[in-house]
Amino acid sequence: MELRRGGLLRIDHARGMLLHVRRGHVWITEEGDTRDYFLSAGGAFTITRPGTTLIGALEASVLSLTPPGGTPCK
Repeated sequence: MELRRGGLLRIDHARGMLLHVRRGHVWITEEGDTRDYFLSAGGAFTITRPGTTLIGALEASVLSLTPPGGTPCK
């Protein structure tokens, strides 16, 4: 999936989903977590909390999402 610079992706109830940054740089925040996470190309992040997760593109980015125990979504 592609996100333009400044684009925002909202994912609800995705605990256990794995996010891979294929290209670009993103910001991630999870509901109930006061920390923000920043990932660049080659980075991965597992959503650990229930609720809403927001992913914002700090530059044009390409992501893949893999459901728990599943095949990557493009």
